[in-house]
Amino acid sequence: LRSLKRFPEWIQNGTGPFAAPGGCTGLAHIHSDVKEDKRPDIQIHMVSITHATDMGFFLFDNFNLEEDAWKYIEPHVGGESAGIVATLNRPKSRGSIKLKDKDPFSHPIIDPNYLGEEEDIEAFISGLKFCKKIAETEAFKKIGAKTWEKRHEPYCGHLDDEYEYLRCYVTAWSFTLYHPTGTCSMGKVTDEKLKVKGLEGLRVVDASVMPIIVGGNTNAPTIMIAEKAADMILQDIATNSQEDSMKAMKDEL
Repeated sequence: LRSLKRFPEWIQNGTGPFAAPGGCTGLAHIHSDVKEDKRPDIQIHMVSITHATDMGFFLFDNFNLEEDAWKYIEPHVGGESAGIVATLNRPKSRGSIKLKDKDPFSHPIIDPNYLGEEEDIEAFISGLKFCKKIAETEAFKKIGAKTWEKRHEPYCGHLDDEYEYLRCYVTAWSFTLYHPTGTCSMGKVTDEKLKVKGLEGLRVVDASVMPIIVGGNTNAPTIMIAEKAADMILQDIATNSQEDSMKAMKDEL
């Protein structure tokens, strides 16, 4: 409610808390200590909310948390909190999607296989260590910021060794950011023009045609895929139209 007083500032100048880009106010791409790929594999999100922000009304159920998880969250309800979140951008783990049976109305069997590869867990641990370094900087110390106490954490709080604690934390608290890709990947299900192999008149134009997930958010790349698909469709229409015209001319002759 205190932020409502800053609303006129946003209207007049475009500044203040209402000018923040949603709940995420900062991003960084870093390289973990694990992956051999030279490209960044960890994305850091600086978010202005935590599971305690909404007092358990929405986020708790949205993230499908267990009742025991509330023990870690409850001490911070009503206070000011923010999160530094490590995201695994180039996972080695691969999920699968299969047909359940011959019934077209049956839901498919979807197995995301999160953290199925040890390398992904180790990369996550490296990302959490980086988040910890950020939280311990002088900038955060000046505003009195502290990490949540381990003693309230119900799954891993009993672990004294830092590595074991972070490993447990990764497996207990990781969640998806809902960027699924690759279920109709080019080269396997679709061709270079996004046409489904073995079928006529069907293309797939979304993130599922990506053979490998991009190293970041999938929104902009999906828009690019759609733009390219639109061009290819127009080219095919023009080619078919020209071929039809040539056939008509031959028939007349």
